[in-house]
Amino acid sequence: MNLKKYFQESKIIAAVKDEAAFKRALTSKCPVIFLLSGEILTVKKIVEEAHAHDKIIFLHFDMIDGFGKDEAAVRYIKEKIRPDGIISIKSSVIKWAETHGLDYIYRVFMIDSQSFESALNNIRRFKIENIEIMPGIIPDVIEVLMKECPANYISGGLITTEEQVLEILNSGAIACSTSNEILWKNYQKFNK
Repeated sequence: MNLKKYFQESKIIAAVKDEAAFKRALTSKCPVIFLLSGEILTVKKIVEEAHAHDKIIFLHFDMIDGFGKDEAAVRYIKEKIRPDGIISIKSSVIKWAETHGLDYIYRVFMIDSQSFESALNNIRRFKIENIEIMPGIIPDVIEVLMKECPANYISGGLITTEEQVLEILNSGAIACSTSNEILWKNYQKFNK
């Protein structure tokens, strides 16, 4: 799957934290869903439902209850749950996903200069191609990252306005993930 293409065409990604938000994301125009919580007993059904609605779905590996946080869990998710990919803050999980042919997004929290340097080192060392920067309202940092480590950057966290989305997209990010359903509804506004 060409993630960059899907994210660039989407611009807005529906980030969902509960079943009610998931149901609304299914009926939204957003083609991509990030599932930010869940449990082993229900996640397969959620993935199947997303696919039945022609949605691309990524599971936040670190937030799905009931799975061990190891390579076997990554392999199980790929073979049995079959999402389009996973999201993780752990570079080891990203490498396991890559090893097993599962698409991934490396989620990075930018809280200070040390976290910025750590992210740069991991992106370079592991040659990570798909990165979500948190919080999403830091387009200046995205511009620097794009220059230092070109990759497919998604911005997420604290994104609440159309102006923020436009500024983020103009900084070089290919998409924004947000739980703000008003932005989901205005999805097509960003795809001109």
